[in-house]
Amino acid sequence: MQVRLSVLGENAGVEITPHVLRHTFATRLLREAGADLVTVAALLGHSSVATTAIYTQPSEADLAEAVEGLE
Repeated sequence: MQVRLSVLGENAGVEITPHVLRHTFATRLLREAGADLVTVAALLGHSSVATTAIYTQPSEADLAEAVEGLE
């Protein structure tokens, strides 16, 4: 599977790995779907939400929005 993803990624000019797909899935669930950490942890097979919390890294836009809230 990794080889196929790598070839597809090369053809599209992006890096695609199973890990990147998992990370994208988790991040989109948390940011776009509004899923909670416990639900995402269960979907990813994590035994601890601390592991899932890795996917909650703020984006540059999140950081800028937080600072703008001070104005």
